Amino acid sequence: ESTAYLKRYVNVKDKTYLDLGCGKHNPFGISAVMYLNGAKRTVAFDIDKYENNSRAAEALYDLLGDCALNRKKWMLFDSVLEKDFFNRLDSFNSNELRLGNLANGINENPLVHIQGNIDNIDFPENSIDILTSRSVLEHFLNFEIAMKNCYRFLATNSYSFHSIDLTDHRVSGNKKKYHYWSFLTKDEKWTDNLTNRLRAPEIKTIFEKIGFEILAWDETKHSLPKNLRKNLKGRFAKMSDEVLA
Repeated sequence: ESTAYLKRYVNVKDKTYLDLGCGKHNPFGISAVMYLNGAKRTVAFDIDKYENNSRAAEALYDLLGDCALNRKKWMLFDSVLEKDFFNRLDSFNSNELRLGNLANGINENPLVHIQGNIDNIDFPENSIDILTSRSVLEHFLNFEIAMKNCYRFLATNSYSFHSIDLTDHRVSGNKKKYHYWSFLTKDEKWTDNLTNRLRAPEIKTIFEKIGFEILAWDETKHSLPKNLRKNLKGRFAKMSDEVLA
């Protein structure tokens, strides 16, 4: 899904790519794939440090193995030459990764990991050409500040792609007690310190206020639960069913 958008607007070849919210289990996964597809440099960023070098190394080893065996799946752009893809694949030290030695396995490839808080990140201005995230932006409690920081370090004519999960994340742990909209029945001061509860139009407005030009905006909608509206609080009670869906 994300690749389709990337291919529509930009190619990663010779670009500096940032994976925002890379996670701690396979932090270099997406970065490595983008590097194999021609990225000049990649940055994996997350608020958490990855769990340990050994697990991250083994996860990367498994991914690169799949890239080797299923190259057509992982050669994401038509312009990628097979020889270049495999040359970059060979530049990793697979034996070191298999043994759990992350730094030695990455070798001297330009894959960087940065741990930090997006609210006060010290990152060079105009340094990133492509920025992507998946189910990350809903966790930025100071959303406008975070997006201003992203805007600051994005280069001129750069591209930013995001998939944002607007659901109450508590539903994944208890579907009987919660549904996608449960957290909208809490007052404005309530927080789970996990999600910002922003709705799609609010997010769009902040993007445009900061200066982003929105090239594509897709929404997935779901049927609202019965009796939801009478339990909505604050600004959510004033929103239409279309917005809430």
